[in-house]
Amino acid sequence: MPKNDPPSIKYTVIGKAGKPSSLEANYRFSDQIWKGPQARPSMPGLVIYARIDGGFSVWDPARNYWRGNETDERRERPDAYQFTKDQVWDGLEDAEGKEKRIICNGLLRDVEGWRAKGNGAFGLLEGVLEQLSEGENEILSIGAGVRVRLNDVRDIPTLRMPYGPVPVTQAAAGMRRVLVLAYLLVWAWEEHTRAAKLQKDEPTNRIVLLFDEMEAHLHPKWQRVFLPSLMQVVDGLLVKGQIAATTLDPSKTLDQKANSVLKKIPRSVQIIATTHAPMVLASIESVWSMEDDRLFDFNLVEGNHVEFGVVDFARHGSVVPLPSPFFCLSIFLSQSVSPHVCDPSRLFPANRPGVARSLCLQ
Repeated sequence: MPKNDPPSIKYTVIGKAGKPSSLEANYRFSDQIWKGPQARPSMPGLVIYARIDGGFSVWDPARNYWRGNETDERRERPDAYQFTKDQVWDGLEDAEGKEKRIICNGLLRDVEGWRAKGNGAFGLLEGVLEQLSEGENEILSIGAGVRVRLNDVRDIPTLRMPYGPVPVTQAAAGMRRVLVLAYLLVWAWEEHTRAAKLQKDEPTNRIVLLFDEMEAHLHPKWQRVFLPSLMQVVDGLLVKGQIAATTLDPSKTLDQKANSVLKKIPRSVQIIATTHAPMVLASIESVWSMEDDRLFDFNLVEGNHVEFGVVDFARHGSVVPLPSPFFCLSIFLSQSVSPHVCDPSRLFPANRPGVARSLCLQ
């Protein structure tokens, strides 16, 4: 590709004001970066990107957005917080000369710190982990910290497992990936709300989550429930923020009046996820909105030419066959549909048992 004809990406962002902005970013070969427009950017809300390499990127409108008369050459706020895989666990620092700023303490320190402070962040993390768990038989829960290595004085949090506590650093890859996602979601939201409070602003009511290959390291049984659970988790964070903004007590069950208040406050959750797993698509059939959701496909045609476009979403109901019964799944449907197919009598009135029996036989 010639230098004078660089690749470009055109996109549209709907900002805080609700107006769409059409933008374009061009790749700059000299700096090896994508360069966007110089004007003040739109504010899409809190943006979290879970990368396939285990790292994360976080853009916070309360901490990363331009303020006052800042220009591109004179800005105090970073474009985004960029975490490597290790920095998610051990912490992120920003050093300028002799000044060192701690951006994030990291999962290993924060979990124990949140537990000790009792400020609500630890309880929120526990709730997110429970929501993202594979199922009732294996709920992710944080246990007491333990020493793991002689030359590391940190108490490492554990996961409570049926066979005993497991240090999070020694947990299975799928569990570690879900744990770091839960932690980054809670950390980003907690720090955003604190920054907004310092600036006398309300927390954002918009979250954008980008997720690379979300099925990576997840058992098929987990793939079957993960994305719908993640949608509920992200929306739940916004609900928590709106409760605080309306002076409702988040520790109490919402009554009818509280629910009516929340319904009137707009909130937006956008999840952009890539996947190769049929089970992930099957998992969202019961929550898919034909009006709001879109399915996109990258298709390699004619050598090195790639086409990108919208694909019609169809509810297939099942992803049979999977290659082996070893995955411990007797039926390959979304979690919400399976009980009705396993017991068709739920779909029919009690006075028509023959219909359900006929469906079972077929």
